Amino acid sequence: KRDIMYKTRRVTTEETTRSSAAYFEVKATVYSANPSAGSTWTALRKFIYETAKNTEACIPKNRAQYINTEIKLKNFFNLITPIYYIIFFDFFQQICYYKEKTEKPMTKKNILEIIERLKQHYEANCQLTHVKDYELLFAVRLSAQCTDARVNMITPILFDRYKTLEEFAAADVDEIRAIVKPCGFYSVKGADIKNAAIMLLEKFGGKVPDNMEDLLSLPGVGRKTANLILGDIYGQPAIVADTHCIRISNKLGLADSKDPHKVEIQLKKIIPPKEQNDFCHRLVHFGRDICTARSPKCTECFLKDLCKTGKKI
Repeated sequence: KRDIMYKTRRVTTEETTRSSAAYFEVKATVYSANPSAGSTWTALRKFIYETAKNTEACIPKNRAQYINTEIKLKNFFNLITPIYYIIFFDFFQQICYYKEKTEKPMTKKNILEIIERLKQHYEANCQLTHVKDYELLFAVRLSAQCTDARVNMITPILFDRYKTLEEFAAADVDEIRAIVKPCGFYSVKGADIKNAAIMLLEKFGGKVPDNMEDLLSLPGVGRKTANLILGDIYGQPAIVADTHCIRISNKLGLADSKDPHKVEIQLKKIIPPKEQNDFCHRLVHFGRDICTARSPKCTECFLKDLCKTGKKI
């Protein structure tokens, strides 16, 4: 049994002050029952020493390199004995986690450049057709787990059948459900539309509220819907954290979470208030045109040089 301990040199990062520092403590305990394993121990010791000497040299720079290095390490240590892999691989994951946490954050200049390039390529318009404020509210409710294109096929029929909030409030809920059935989850959506119409008439005088608290009190309305109403109807600063916004902001390096509320908070801190609503609309166009979920066109992307993911390709 051998106990070997190494300490890395002091590694300063952009996120730390000059007086602060980060250290790694490398502890590798190797059990060698076979004297012929000396050469293996030498290789392991050399790898640890080089990592300690120059942390950056042994850290994968992107996800592909990480996976490649991970496979090589598994193959190398498992061929000799599983104990080497068990002891050392935990250390490998720790230094990769450290690298990920100390990546340089997006600068304000780059954020403004992203906003400007999106302006040059896309108009900031809502994809859901509507005329009245409550029509947008109902259309957004129907868009949950449904495409905007399908919603735009259903809403003209729905709004032609019920021309006022009073008609929606007095409507047979089963009839509303039958109309919105192609949008999916028709039972819940139909009930939400009718109940929202009743609540708008009784509590808000037939007007869609202009604040987050009141909007969230409406049936079927979450933060995404509320932010879209505040931005499009009332022109207030708002981040609509939909699937496109969450996916693309993470890829660009503007956010680091999959949680809609966290992404909304992070983007509000870095996107100028007057640009927030239009920025989200343009992300939808960008997500459908270039940065698609299944096969993004990174080589054709006009944001590649500013994108955290694009720089690694």
